[in-house]
Amino acid sequence: MGVLLSKTASGSIVFDLAVAETDFLNGQSMDSRPLSAKIFDLSLAAILWMGLAISMLTTEDSWPNYFSFFTILTNFAIAISLPIMAFWPVEKFRSHASLSFQSMLTVYTIITGLVYNFVLRTGWVQPPAEFIGNNTLHLLVPILYVSRWVFLPKGALKWRDSLIWAGLILIYIAYSFIRGAFVGWYPYNFIDLNKITPIAAAQNSVMVFLAIAVVGLILVAIDRCFGKFSKVSDL
Repeated sequence: MGVLLSKTASGSIVFDLAVAETDFLNGQSMDSRPLSAKIFDLSLAAILWMGLAISMLTTEDSWPNYFSFFTILTNFAIAISLPIMAFWPVEKFRSHASLSFQSMLTVYTIITGLVYNFVLRTGWVQPPAEFIGNNTLHLLVPILYVSRWVFLPKGALKWRDSLIWAGLILIYIAYSFIRGAFVGWYPYNFIDLNKITPIAAAQNSVMVFLAIAVVGLILVAIDRCFGKFSKVSDL
């Protein structure tokens, strides 16, 4: 113990070796994430792919319409990225681009979860399979993915990230308007030009933009706050 507390150069080397040995015993090397983090990512991906499979098998929408829902696009992005992140080199995993991307998906899953559970969920009776699929995508996965974000390395996000995340939703909404003009179908009632006026749809689009921007700013604020005084997380 005296050697570990020593301020000599040899003491520092011994301390580093001890840390490296501890990390190895915990399933973590100096250039990789903890084994527990990888297992969590892969397990969450498996749960999500199961939910997506059930959702695809029970949907009454056409495939083009099904893949036009923002919730589905977000969940597919998470399902594809989780296995990649599980084995991503740690230096790339902890980069600003990587953490911003993962934080963006966290914001999106928060918004889609809130909208579904407090706006779109109308208390209808769903068949068991559909119930499992919807609750996996709109309740279980958002809770688990947000919990995962809590343990991500902190201090890398920038204030402008939240505006970029919110700006991307405008591209999605523009795509929905353009596609809807050709096929006569819109993924959500609050932008459905068959049911509401263009002004109302534009106002709703701005509200969605602001909601994502606000949630994004909250996440950035948390990230920057904890990044100032907490040690970088290992997840």
